[in-house]
Amino acid sequence: MDGDLCRYAAELSALLEDAAERGPEALCSLVALCRLYGRRAERALAAAVGPVTAEGTVTRGGPALAPAEEDAALTATQAARETGWRTARDRQPGERPAGFSARWFYDHARELPFAIRPGGRAVRFSRAGLRAWLAAGGRDAR
Repeated sequence: MDGDLCRYAAELSALLEDAAERGPEALCSLVALCRLYGRRAERALAAAVGPVTAEGTVTRGGPALAPAEEDAALTATQAARETGWRTARDRQPGERPAGFSARWFYDHARELPFAIRPGGRAVRFSRAGLRAWLAAGGRDAR
C-alpha cells in the first residue's frame, strides 16, 4: 500500500505544481476537486470499513469524519445568492447590484473553474470552488 500512497502523492504534487503555474483560477479548481473527491473517498472508505475519525483510525459505529466545509453543486440562482446577488425587486430603490446574477453565471460557465457539467447542457457550480474563487479575487469579487 505504501507504493500506492507514494504514487498518489507524486501525482497530486504534480497537479499542484501545474495549477500553481496556471494561476489562481486553476488553484481554485484544484481545491474544489480535492474537496469533492476527498469526501467521496471518505464515504467509500466508511462504506468499506466503517466510519473514520479525524486521526485516521477506523471506529466501527463511531462518529464519521465531518468535512471541514460542505460542498454542494449549486444551480446558477443558488450561486448568485452565494455572491450576495439580489433581484431588482429585492433591492432598495437606487441600491447598486452586488455580486453576480444567475444569468452571468450561465453566460460565463465555460470560463469559470468551478463550473460542473453533469451531462448534456446542464451546469452546476461547486460551492467550495465558488468561495475559493471569490476569496482569490475572482472577477475582482465585485
